[in-house]
Amino acid sequence: MPEIKISPDKLADALKADDEFVKKAQYDACFAAALRLEAHLKQLSDELKITASGVWKNSNKAERTEDGAVCYNDSPHAGIVEEGCRPHWMPKDVIEGPLTDWVRRKLEVPADEAQSVAYAIAHKIAEEGMQGRFPYALSLFTARDFYHEELTRLLA
Repeated sequence: MPEIKISPDKLADALKADDEFVKKAQYDACFAAALRLEAHLKQLSDELKITASGVWKNSNKAERTEDGAVCYNDSPHAGIVEEGCRPHWMPKDVIEGPLTDWVRRKLEVPADEAQSVAYAIAHKIAEEGMQGRFPYALSLFTARDFYHEELTRLLA
C-alpha cells in the first residue's frame, strides 16, 4: 500500500523556506497596497473636493519601511484637512494672501471682491472652526482590502 510519511524533522527545512517566502510576500504586499492607497487618496481628494491648488492631493506618498510600508501626506495643512480645527483667528497676512488667492481660484470670485469674501470666511472659522474631511480615516478599510488583494496575488 502506498504511503507518505510526514514528520517534523523532515519538514523543517521546507517550512523555513515557505516561511521566508511568505514573509517576503507580506512585505511586498504592504508596499504594493501603499502604492494603491496613494492613488486612491488622490482620487478621493477629487471626490471630497480637496483640490484647491493640488498641494494636498500631490502630497500623498507611499514609502517602504523596515517593517512594511507607510502612506502619508506631508502638506502643511494635512492635519487640518484630516481632522479640522478649533475656532481661531487667522493672521491678517494669511487672510489677505493665501486665503484671498484661494477664494479667487476656488470660488471664482472677482479680484475686487475676493478679499471681502476671505475676511468673511476667516470670521466664520474664528467662530466655528473647520470640520475635518477625514480622507485617511475613511481609507482604513480600503488599505486593508488592498493589502489582502496584493498578498493573495503574490502568494498565488
